[in-house]
Amino acid sequence: EGQPAGLVKVFLNAVVAGDAQQTQTCLTRKAVAKMKRAGMHVLPPGSPQAKFAINKIVRIDDATVHIESSWTDEVEGGMQRTYDITWIVRLEERGWGIAGMQTSLIPNAPPLTLNFEDPADIQVQVQKANARLAEEAGK
Repeated sequence: EGQPAGLVKVFLNAVVAGDAQQTQTCLTRKAVAKMKRAGMHVLPPGSPQAKFAINKIVRIDDATVHIESSWTDEVEGGMQRTYDITWIVRLEERGWGIAGMQTSLIPNAPPLTLNFEDPADIQVQVQKANARLAEEAGK
């Protein structure tokens, strides 16, 4: 399993607990600095009943690992919904840190990639994703 997967578990447990401070400690230093400068923070929506699993660990190179996970939580109306999320984990001088995430919001659509080290791009990606979701809802 190794350190990258353990880090993602710590991060996701913090999301379940709503612990923004703990989630920040799991990010790369660059992500923390850039998000702070942009007045943003990384705390994905989660709830105490959310569950997650680490499904696969893919080593991209010596300094980058993708941790494939599934996240199950309640959505409106008490329904359960599961999302597949890939966490992008990078090795820094101080150890491993989460640099971003990737997930598919709409089947057969390109995945949404959020680079925590580029807050301006996050805003662009979220706007694009919201537009796609609105388009899908209108079909």
